[in-house]
Amino acid sequence: MARTAPEREAMISACDEAGVGLFVAYYRRAMPRFVTVKELLDSGRIGPLRSVSIHNERPAPVGDAAHEGWRVDPEISGGGHFVDLGAHILDLLDWLLGPVTHAAGVATNRGGRYAAEDLVTGVFSFRSGVEGVGVWNYDSFHYKDQIEIIGTAGALRFSCFTEEPLQLLTARGMEQIKAPYPDTVQLPLIQTVVDALTGHGESPSNGQSAVRTARV
Repeated sequence: MARTAPEREAMISACDEAGVGLFVAYYRRAMPRFVTVKELLDSGRIGPLRSVSIHNERPAPVGDAAHEGWRVDPEISGGGHFVDLGAHILDLLDWLLGPVTHAAGVATNRGGRYAAEDLVTGVFSFRSGVEGVGVWNYDSFHYKDQIEIIGTAGALRFSCFTEEPLQLLTARGMEQIKAPYPDTVQLPLIQTVVDALTGHGESPSNGQSAVRTARV
């Protein structure tokens, strides 16, 4: 949403004073793929929810890190790949599991290839009672993108940034559920913004929801 808390608050204040809507492009909240995830969780297919784990990893750039661009320049982005990618994961979980009530973690730079952090670990408590852990490692030997939500009757595994099927694990075994991206990933959220502006609905991603993610 912005680099710093004062920037975020200024955006909200300006829109409140002007009487206009403020929307943030956390578009996974409206993508059919993740609407399916939410429906599976809300339906009780894996029972009452207990925990969530996040693994987001990618190898570091080889040689000069300049091609990583603005994403690893804190003066422009406010941080590194965690701020860029991790924010989408945390915002999605805010929508799926409810707001985070407590968060703690460690952010460090182990590779030394750029100024921003490249390794973040965190623990989270959600208002819903779910407890979470996360690892964001951008100096890894491989690519990994997995969120796993565990309930008393099963688990649901899915990626945040790729299109492979959702994996639903229960006592019956594993079920693969296709959940592809739309041709234009932002379009479903854009439609909710149009609906909100024309009085035909609400958008799931606004300034207040985005502030919660930024605080975490």
